[in-house]
Amino acid sequence: MNDSLQGRIDNLIYSKGNKLLPSTLYSYNNGYDGVHIENIEIEVFEKRYKEFLELLKFENFTTLQLSYLFEQLDNKHDKFKSKEWYEFNTLTKKYFTQKPKTEKLPEEVRECVTEDKLNEVKKKINTLRNKITSLYKNLRQKTLPQEQIDKLNNDLKTEIIVKDIIGYIKKSEANFTEYHDRKYADEMNGAPVNLELEEEFEKISKDCIFYVTKYICRLREISAEVDYYFFDCTLNVYKNTYEQRKNEFFKENIDADEPNFIKAELFKRYNPVQHRIVEDWLLDENYHHLFEKNLDTEISNEKIIELLELKLSQYNLNYNTQLDETGLINIILEEKETQVEKKNSVRKNQLTANQIVILLDKLGLFADPYFETLPNTTKAKILNLITGLNDKNLKTYIEKLDKSPKDLSKNYLKDLDKIDSLLNSLK
Repeated sequence: MNDSLQGRIDNLIYSKGNKLLPSTLYSYNNGYDGVHIENIEIEVFEKRYKEFLELLKFENFTTLQLSYLFEQLDNKHDKFKSKEWYEFNTLTKKYFTQKPKTEKLPEEVRECVTEDKLNEVKKKINTLRNKITSLYKNLRQKTLPQEQIDKLNNDLKTEIIVKDIIGYIKKSEANFTEYHDRKYADEMNGAPVNLELEEEFEKISKDCIFYVTKYICRLREISAEVDYYFFDCTLNVYKNTYEQRKNEFFKENIDADEPNFIKAELFKRYNPVQHRIVEDWLLDENYHHLFEKNLDTEISNEKIIELLELKLSQYNLNYNTQLDETGLINIILEEKETQVEKKNSVRKNQLTANQIVILLDKLGLFADPYFETLPNTTKAKILNLITGLNDKNLKTYIEKLDKSPKDLSKNYLKDLDKIDSLLNSLK
């Protein structure tokens, strides 16, 4: 908050706020009472609070600005509540603090400090004070609800944690630079290995990894309360910020649709090295190299990927991953096959029972010393266990292996050609 805005709020508190929590709540209105006020009634304060509420609405302060304003008013309110009742009137304050002898007081003053009169004044002051306190609490709740304060506090906590993380990232970078500069200088001067330098570098590096990991885990906890998105946020935070981030993606990519956004999100999930980033105003810092992965964050990442896959399936899309020459994992979107297409694809590529027997023969199964000695019925049962095909049909095809080519049908010869082509294509 800049100085000019803070000054405006301070002036508002001085000019308007002080009237909400006055220093005088009773006036005898005689020559011995230091403050003369004609009308000190609750209706006056109700009007003041209503006007102040309208003024705050007009000013349209942010939560942080309102928090500052009420921090000042809360201090005044605490003093207002803690004051002795007699301090709200100048005459009674003098009487109780200076303790003059009653018989020496003027007649008009003595009438003001009789026991009955003081009890009456005390009751009026305390009643009015309680009503004003109630008005203040109501104003505060309407203007700055507790949930808004909690969110602000969590936002501030988030900001502090992010600054701590960035601080350790900077410390790690400085440690790395200093280590290599000193090591290079030692090598140039022919100095022996500096064990103290090595130990110091190792210690600071471990400290940075420990604290960055610790603060990232803390940030996960806080982010769940304020929906603060970053790469290692929880699944709920990811869900709650999904639409907002999708709309931001659309603003940056005018012709994009949701599958494009999902593809970009999946790319981040499969390439965390580039996307583990915390932001502080205009400063972005990557924390991946200082973060020790744990089961908690891995589970969140897996569930986020599952969520994205589910959203992608609503567009009848699937994806494959492809490693490029730079080491990045790219996302390739593709349409899902229908059940009919899947069946047709399976049928097209699936070998028949006869072709399976021919293939296994070409691969040498039937020439195996153990398998060769088995009866055809047993061979067929073994193939049945492997393929799930009918063992009687398999036995028939096994028996055809011993026939000469002239005794084989044209279809059988086509199967032979297909298996030969298949094996040749695999060479």
